[in-house]
Amino acid sequence: MTDNSSIPIQITFAQLLDAVDQLSKSEQHQLLLHVLRRHEEDNLIVTHFASETVLAKDWNRSIEGEVWRNL
Repeated sequence: MTDNSSIPIQITFAQLLDAVDQLSKSEQHQLLLHVLRRHEEDNLIVTHFASETVLAKDWNRSIEGEVWRNL
């Protein structure tokens, strides 16, 4: 599962479940860990952008420019 290449395919959810059922228990475990890792990474990215929006409220205040002008 270290191959980073991708091939776009169109399958239904039922077909995906059938394919997962054909994997060994070890492969199913690896797949689950991979999906959870990706989900965690995606959440970190989303959190970053959400934080940026909140922080921008302070960054974009006129007083911020005055405070940083002499640094």
